[in-house]
Amino acid sequence: MRRVPCSIVGSLLAVLVFLAATARAEEPAELVLGREIVFLRPVGGLGAAFSRFTLAFDLVKRRESEDVTRPVRAYPPLVRAVREYREFVERRKGAPVPLFVALGEDLEGTAYCMTQPAIVRAVDGKGRARTLPVIGPIIHLSKSDLARIRSSAPDGPAVLCHEIGHAFMVQAHGLLDFPGESPEHAVQLVSREGHWYTKETDPVFAYTEGWAEYTQCRYVGSEPSPRLIRLPAGTDVKAGDQESRLMTAAEIRRHEGAQAYLLFHLERALGRHEFYRELLDVMAADRPRTLNGLLRAYAVRHPDRKEEVDRALQEVSHGAFEVDYSYTRDDLKDETRGSWERLQEAVRKRLGGK
Repeated sequence: MRRVPCSIVGSLLAVLVFLAATARAEEPAELVLGREIVFLRPVGGLGAAFSRFTLAFDLVKRRESEDVTRPVRAYPPLVRAVREYREFVERRKGAPVPLFVALGEDLEGTAYCMTQPAIVRAVDGKGRARTLPVIGPIIHLSKSDLARIRSSAPDGPAVLCHEIGHAFMVQAHGLLDFPGESPEHAVQLVSREGHWYTKETDPVFAYTEGWAEYTQCRYVGSEPSPRLIRLPAGTDVKAGDQESRLMTAAEIRRHEGAQAYLLFHLERALGRHEFYRELLDVMAADRPRTLNGLLRAYAVRHPDRKEEVDRALQEVSHGAFEVDYSYTRDDLKDETRGSWERLQEAVRKRLGGK
């Protein structure tokens, strides 16, 4: 029996309130017609400690906040990503949905994508307010993300290509089966230390973030460095002259950057642009929790490509990684134990303990 992600369990009460509040909501046509990206502005909030749990939003009108919305809409990699996102959702649900992006002018930290209920208010030209209930992935841009976009940096909107990777995964798995049960998600909330390419976490968290990094790299066209599957050879190596070694398969399973590297170069080695869409279809059918689970399920559903994928994976990983067809949930539990220990330590530090 699959575990329901903690984030979903914690939102059940909010969902009930949300549904009650919007039982008679009218759908504003301007919100859903002719828009591929819908920009939202958070309304109020639950205080700084809960700034990531905003449930109410105002619709950003077409001529508002154009210093952000215009460059985002015009960013070619995102244009392609949004088009393929809408096509994928239409195949899954029968109708395309827009990509929802919230402009967090007061949000500290970095962007994130959250599967959540929301109440969106739109005001028409006659001043009439209407509301629309939304349940699904919403990308939240922080004030630092917005500042970078406003600075006209060429890659300012690139962060959205990472976050849309999470949105793809949510739409593939469904709202209640996103692989969010890793304790690392709680570690991020408690410690507020964030995550990065080379941070060691656990196979579930590294998979979700590695997938998002892979998504950004493939749409933006930035090639992940081979250094992402290597680690320093030891602590006694002189600074500035570090030797390195290939990661083991277990280490790759715990590093998001290594997984992004493997997926990006695996797609290239196979020469299949449709590989990304095929992986999404595997996600939708099998709900894998790890990279190993994703590639194992892909081999089962595409047996004619199994040998090709195994050979390409050996090539791009330099022999460091292969699909473990005997990997079990007990193995995953063992490899996640370190995350539970990090969570306990983060809670102790947050509460002032030693």
